[in-house]
Amino acid sequence: MKQKILALVFLAAFSIQSFAQEETKNAVFVDFGPTVLGAIAGGFGIGLGYERALTSKFSALGNFSVIGFNIEQNKYFGLAIGVHGRFYPISGGTAVKKFYIDLGGTYSNINMEYSGDKAASNIIEAGVMLGWKFVLGNASSGLFLEPTAGWGFVFGEVKVPSGMRPIPVNGGAKFGVNIGYAF
Repeated sequence: MKQKILALVFLAAFSIQSFAQEETKNAVFVDFGPTVLGAIAGGFGIGLGYERALTSKFSALGNFSVIGFNIEQNKYFGLAIGVHGRFYPISGGTAVKKFYIDLGGTYSNINMEYSGDKAASNIIEAGVMLGWKFVLGNASSGLFLEPTAGWGFVFGEVKVPSGMRPIPVNGGAKFGVNIGYAF
């Protein structure tokens, strides 16, 4: 009798884990890039994102971030909205885990103020990122850590209030770490 119960428990646990691995199609995460930048500048920042598997190898992702800080007489506030497509070449079963290649674009609205003079800018960035979603634990769903690295190309000009030095915007190398939950 004990063997039958043990076999039933093992079968149920295996079935639940197998189901979770096949059905993991969503991920929500916090992007710590704006948080770190805001903290370094003595302000605030947060980035949030949602990813949805479209097939076993492709996913779509949307993200939003906000950042604000003051440095002496300078005030800075920015909002960004991004859309990305991800390709998971070695993913097994679902497209929200393991190594990926990310192609995406971000629209940013940046507002600055210096000694009462204000300026607003609209920037578009396109880029390619490489990343790895490390899902913690044995199942394919759960908490994950996601380091990323890539290159971004910026289109647009950052307008600055009179009296401020111009801010060069050239694009370049990008690095990040996301922490989230895959389900």
